[in-house]
Amino acid sequence: MQDLYEEPFSAGKYKDDFLGFESGLSVDKKQLLSLSISTAPYVTMYREDIMKANGFPYEPAEFGKFIENPDNLIKIAKKLKENNKYIFSYPTDLTDVVGNSLGYFDDKLDYVRYGNLFEKSLDIMMQSSKNGWLLDENFWGEGGKTALKEDKLAMCFYGSYIMGTLERYVPEQKGKWRITTPPLGLASWASDSRAAINIQSDHKEEAWKLIEYIVTQKNKGGVDYTNTIPSYKPYINFEKNLNKKLQFYGDQNVYPIIKKLAENTKYFKLTPMDHKALEIYRNSVWTVMKQKSKPDEAVDKMKKILKRN
Repeated sequence: MQDLYEEPFSAGKYKDDFLGFESGLSVDKKQLLSLSISTAPYVTMYREDIMKANGFPYEPAEFGKFIENPDNLIKIAKKLKENNKYIFSYPTDLTDVVGNSLGYFDDKLDYVRYGNLFEKSLDIMMQSSKNGWLLDENFWGEGGKTALKEDKLAMCFYGSYIMGTLERYVPEQKGKWRITTPPLGLASWASDSRAAINIQSDHKEEAWKLIEYIVTQKNKGGVDYTNTIPSYKPYINFEKNLNKKLQFYGDQNVYPIIKKLAENTKYFKLTPMDHKALEIYRNSVWTVMKQKSKPDEAVDKMKKILKRN
């Protein structure tokens, strides 16, 4: 990728104008390899009616506060299981949220997905696997769609970009779902759309003009955002987005929640090793679900596997 710090691009002038600017830096922080167009933090999507029927807090702000406590997540999982309902689909549901609040590597390329909170999330997932609190269906597959339609999956944690996907899956459940903050009080980066220039391009100056237009001018008149947040800070506070209500989510005003999460998210540098690290991390979580390892032992195993690879 072309270093956008160089002339004639001089993109360093935008350093303070973008959410996630640092995520476009090279590993050594000496080059700027991409700019973020829009970003999506993790959110919690949950069935308000099911939480209410089971005696749990159900209004978004109150429910978001409730699931900051890991013990409350366990309470919900246990209670809903009695009626064949679930809040976890896969063993990595909760560890993904925690892991994406940390990234994969620090500036020295040492693995960073560990610590008390990560181990707690892994412990909850291990308990869920042991006690049958996992749906064991992929949200993106037919099993996940069926579980949603049959009212079995009552909560999920994904990037805000899938809010529209959920509506397409179960349009008949309009008004029953709500959006709140991720569990454990986290603000985690799920994904974003990025613009970069191939270093072999013969039209770099033209490419830069297009990128600069897309990220700083294209939406100048007020773009319509629902499931993501514009990364260019001057576009974040358009009134029509801040006041928008979504019928599927019970006429909830969702954008301010996503905005606050995006502004508080840690945007980590992307590295060429992330894809391999993700594969090893997820395979390791699935493996420890079948073993009787303690969470800290499981994390140590992950770190050793990563070092070998």
